[in-house]
Amino acid sequence: IGGSDVFTLIGDSGIGKSTAVQRAIDLIQDDNDEYINVLQVQCPNDCSTKGLLLSILQAFDDITGSEYLNRAVISRYTVDMLIGMVSIACQNKLKLLVIDEIQNIRLNMKTKQSLSNGEKMIATIVQIINSTGISVMMVGTPEIEPVFQKEIHLARRTVGLRYEALPYGKEF
Repeated sequence: IGGSDVFTLIGDSGIGKSTAVQRAIDLIQDDNDEYINVLQVQCPNDCSTKGLLLSILQAFDDITGSEYLNRAVISRYTVDMLIGMVSIACQNKLKLLVIDEIQNIRLNMKTKQSLSNGEKMIATIVQIINSTGISVMMVGTPEIEPVFQKEIHLARRTVGLRYEALPYGKEF
């Protein structure tokens, strides 16, 4: 874990991706370790970059007892300031960031704006990866694959696992 790796876990809705990730986190998280092995957050429904960054700070504070979120909210940080704060927090302690429900990016790229929320979210994730050196795992449904394939810088980074539902039968 760690080292600017980006990978995906893609599978149909309800197949157990989030549950499997949570069980794996429970197995590798060590409360006595000076580092946070894994931090899991969800991509906001509205694909708000600020919402994602605040979620990361909230999860980070929950585990470490730090006050990053409080400082950010009280000071009314901008997105750029939040990216810096998240980068500092992650760089010092975190090995792997898991972003669940990443398909929300795809759902928010259908707008006619010059730069959609989904595209801003992708740019933010790439910036965090580049500035911190942490690994990022993105978990979502197959709807996100065209976005990753369209973005050259993501296509090479988002190699991962793909799960499909088993047909109902003896193995099921």
